[in-house]
Amino acid sequence: MFKKQPQSKAAANIKSSDRRKLLAQICATYNLPIEQISKEGLERLLPLVSKKASYVSIQGHLGVIYFDSSELPTWFQTRDSQVYPSLLTCWRCPFLLPKIATHPHVIEVLGKGADLMLPGTIPPFDKLAVKNAVVGIVSSDFPERIMAVGVCNLNLTQFDRVIGRSGTAVKILHHYNDELMRINKEIDVKVPDEVDPVMPTIDEHQLLLLLLLLLSPVEDKGNHVDKIVDDTEEKNNNGKEANGDKNDSITDDSEPKIIDSEEIAKQDQNQDQNQNQDEAQTHELDNGEKEQDQNHEKDNGNDDDGHENEDKKVLEVTETVQQLTVEEVDNFFKRSLIQTIKLESFDLPVTASTFMSLYIYKNLPVVDSSYVNIKKTSWKKTAKFLKAMSKLNYLEVKGKDEDLSIIKLMSKQHPTIENFVPHKINTQIKKTNNKESHSLMKVRTLYKPTKKLLVFFEKINKNYNEYYDVTEIRSFFETYIKSNNLVVAKNPKNITINELLSKLTNQAVNTSQPRDVLFKSVLTNFSPYFEIANGTEKNLGRGTPPKIQVVTELKIGRKVVTRVSNYDKFFIKQGAFAEELRNKCSGSSTIVDDQVQVQGPHGTLIVDLLKNKGIPVSCIEFTDKVKKNKKKK
Repeated sequence: MFKKQPQSKAAANIKSSDRRKLLAQICATYNLPIEQISKEGLERLLPLVSKKASYVSIQGHLGVIYFDSSELPTWFQTRDSQVYPSLLTCWRCPFLLPKIATHPHVIEVLGKGADLMLPGTIPPFDKLAVKNAVVGIVSSDFPERIMAVGVCNLNLTQFDRVIGRSGTAVKILHHYNDELMRINKEIDVKVPDEVDPVMPTIDEHQLLLLLLLLLSPVEDKGNHVDKIVDDTEEKNNNGKEANGDKNDSITDDSEPKIIDSEEIAKQDQNQDQNQNQDEAQTHELDNGEKEQDQNHEKDNGNDDDGHENEDKKVLEVTETVQQLTVEEVDNFFKRSLIQTIKLESFDLPVTASTFMSLYIYKNLPVVDSSYVNIKKTSWKKTAKFLKAMSKLNYLEVKGKDEDLSIIKLMSKQHPTIENFVPHKINTQIKKTNNKESHSLMKVRTLYKPTKKLLVFFEKINKNYNEYYDVTEIRSFFETYIKSNNLVVAKNPKNITINELLSKLTNQAVNTSQPRDVLFKSVLTNFSPYFEIANGTEKNLGRGTPPKIQVVTELKIGRKVVTRVSNYDKFFIKQGAFAEELRNKCSGSSTIVDDQVQVQGPHGTLIVDLLKNKGIPVSCIEFTDKVKKNKKKK
């Protein structure tokens, strides 16, 4: 279905009500128990932020593609079909489709657009693999990882043996190598090594309590909600006691005790009475105004405020949203600065971008990465943060606007620094960066023979249509010299030029030339190429290896920007790279033609980022035009 790139319109967010309807439709179509799937499982099926775009395929099929927040496809359907999952959804939810196993080499054939034939399948088959059923195709090596989605063309449950039979078993709609997987050109979708085949479900105890909440009278709902909210906490607190009493309360011959809803209601009522007694004793120690307000809330359980509190608690059961205030994020950055002064040692002065990336972000407490950004603070910008810290005497800065440098830090003997207790930092970031820095890309200069060298390669019996590096070509050259006895006896460094070498080097026959000079002349008959490999992919291009250009320059109005260009050959996607620079440099980034531009003097930071991506230093050129202009003045 997606042999060619589908022509899709711009994607737009779908409403939450439409998302719920689509989710219900998906669960009904694929026989999933929506009431038993946890919130995490439902988000895997259909992300909270989902987008929708209509498309037209090259065959003329009209349909709709659903995307997640990263503009990666999650579901698709034609005008007359049901909704089908993309492979990304199948990898997130391997439990979604019945699976048909095949041989590993057949997966490669399916990746070229072929349908799955019956002899290529491996019995036994899932009982749901009937005609017209939507199934996932897996390799026998990875039985849980779906590599293609299709529709059964036969009732596969009737076959116990497939050898000697013929026919199309599954008509493939979507596979790992089609254009739907490449619809977002900015992100490379990688096949996962492992998937989680278990469907996330709601905890049975919480599910029972939720059912009691729905069935109980309105006046008792608040008590049951409290029970649900505190359920996890109670389990943690009572875990040790339960383990200690286990041997006393359970024998080998005992059977699990089944508690009906009436007993649970009685237990909840007794617990609520005990809680009310404890609360009453606590309220006596409180002021009269609080006591009056609390009694009023007890007496008016059906008030609007009571209903709002109950609704809030129910939301806490289904969704826990943890957000940090601006003051908390500010405090994290202050602590990071103090810890940097206390623990780090480096030479001053240092640029603001280097100071933030190598020390401040590194020494932040262990928090979610979405909060590790200067934009989440009250200062919003690096320059304002540093100037605010300068007013508090933590450091001294020099420069204007975004072009700041740290020239002095507070003394480590200062009481504030001495009494500071260091906190844990996110060490996983360190490990990832170290791992990336060691996986360097391999950049090689290769040579391809031209027509002049056809006879030469026939003489040495080597393939004329291959690419060779300079070491291999020198080996061929030495082989040819030895086989034709062209070494000058009196001076072994010189080579006698025969008729073939004369044509390649434009030198007279029976004259001699130094070996190295002659080899360089022969090498000019090859066409230069370059190869860039990152371990999984290779880029082959004509000419010399490219270099990524990083330029810091001054725009009109004393605005400093850093431009990055010529990076496409190094497996860097433009859109994803611009977003990465926006986060790393804490400044706005824009895409201009084939360049990414970010505000501020971030040349050193960007060079370090490129190094961490495995790009050799020899392939990076950094030019700072701002400093050059200052020197001229």
